[in-house]
Amino acid sequence: AEALFQAGRLAQEQGDVVPAHSMLERSLALCRQKGDKRGAAASLTVLGTIASQQDRYTEARQLLDESLSLHREINDKAGIASALLNLGTVLRYEGNYDSSWVCQEESLALYKALGNRRGVASILINQGNACYDRNDLETAQSLLEQSLRIGQELEDKWFIAYSLAALSNIATEQDQIAKARDLALDALAIVREIGDQTLVASLVSNLGEIARSDGDNALAHSLFAESLYLRRQFGQRGSIAFLLERFAELALADEPQRDDQGNVASRVVRAARLLGMAEVLREESALPVPPDDRSRCDTMAASIQQDIGREAFTKAWTEGRAMSLERAIALALDEPSDI
Repeated sequence: AEALFQAGRLAQEQGDVVPAHSMLERSLALCRQKGDKRGAAASLTVLGTIASQQDRYTEARQLLDESLSLHREINDKAGIASALLNLGTVLRYEGNYDSSWVCQEESLALYKALGNRRGVASILINQGNACYDRNDLETAQSLLEQSLRIGQELEDKWFIAYSLAALSNIATEQDQIAKARDLALDALAIVREIGDQTLVASLVSNLGEIARSDGDNALAHSLFAESLYLRRQFGQRGSIAFLLERFAELALADEPQRDDQGNVASRVVRAARLLGMAEVLREESALPVPPDDRSRCDTMAASIQQDIGREAFTKAWTEGRAMSLERAIALALDEPSDI
């Protein structure tokens, strides 16, 4: 059971979530058979993390709740801190910021008492991201700079990369595009070195947003495509929804909007279909849509309706909702597909 757990955790850290899940499920089953609560709790924590990585947040919360209960039962303070850390992350993704913060604060106190600086850095990153989500950029930056310093002092590349990536997001929000790009590229170089494909997908997507903000739509398309490929591998349907919306935005940004005969370009209809599929994926993930994403989608929908009319938009949007995911991805990439 221990060998399976260690192998599964290593695979999860490297972004190989499918084999990781299989090994950790087997480890959990063996621990349950032996009555090993500590081992079962550890496997549940990582399984919860994997479910979170795949945007399966209800399942993740259930796994982490069970892990936390087992860790409390055996009074494993390090395990309690880890379960709270991951549970707080899931609650933040679900938009439950108050409960998330309570988990993070309890976890932070435990990590400080244990002298676990990596745990402290993890909490600082999570709290920084929570403040970013709520548009408290000043507090977010302060927390993330603290996590970056700890990562540098520990010479821990993962913490350095993750802190740089989050700070890049803040710079983007502050319209400091050159700074945002430099931070993201520095983070990406580290992440490619350590092999964390999950974070590669996130960073490449962020760089796509930066390229889009900078008016380089061709580069944005290429970066979004790389991220989409990885997100599809990981089964991250909520993240795929975000990317389909970005591809719709790129389609609408191209000129001209009409062909030589005055007909609306097919990519306008394509954008409507992508918005339809993205909406389905958002509904499946049952997550709150960030206000900025909702505003951007509403603006695109209004623009498309102005071009082709409400009836044609609704028809294309409904067709998108009925598509298979593979066909929608091919549509986003402007590839032929008969799926």
